[in-house]
Amino acid sequence: MSRKVLGIMLFFALLPFLIGCNASSDSTSTMSVLSPGEIAFELYDTDGNLVSRKVVTYDEQDTLLGLLQENYTVYCQGEDGNPDDTCSFAGEYGYYIVGIDDLTAFSGNFYIAFYVDGSYAVSGIGETDITDQTTYQFKLKSF
Repeated sequence: MSRKVLGIMLFFALLPFLIGCNASSDSTSTMSVLSPGEIAFELYDTDGNLVSRKVVTYDEQDTLLGLLQENYTVYCQGEDGNPDDTCSFAGEYGYYIVGIDDLTAFSGNFYIAFYVDGSYAVSGIGETDITDQTTYQFKLKSF
C-alpha cells in the first residue's frame, strides 16, 4: 500500500516537469542574437513558416514603419480601402498593414498580425517605439 502512495506522490511531483517539456520547436523563436543598434523583421506565412528575416540597424529618428518601408514593399489600407504603398492614411486605430512584399491580405479572410519578440503587440506599428535588439514579426493569419 505504501509503495502505491509513494508512486502516486512521485508522479504528481514530476508532473509539472513533464508538462513543461516540449520536444517541438517554435518557428517564431529568435534565430540569432542581435547586436546593439539592431532590430529584426520577420515575415511568416499562414502555415507559420518563416519567409523572410532581415536584420537592420536604426538610429534615433527612425520609426518602425519607416524602417519596414525601407526594407520591404509595404501596403497599408488607403483612405478608399484599397492597398496604398505610401501608407499616408492612418485610420482611427492607426495604420492597417495589408501587405508586406509577397505576404498579402488584400482579399479573403486574411490579416497581418503584428508581434514583438513572439508576443502579440498591444499597439500598432505607428505607436510602437523601436526597442534595441528586438524582433518584430508579421504573420499572415486567417479569421
